Amino acid sequence: TKSGSKRPSLVEDDDDDDDDDDEDDDDVS
Repeated sequence: TKSGSKRPSLVEDDDDDDDDDDEDDDDVS
């Protein structure tokens, strides 16, 4: 889900693209 997609997306700094990233970013970061 978002968690899985966030990992690869983080490399592209897509945290702004996902409104749900706010919660995922904390875990990924």
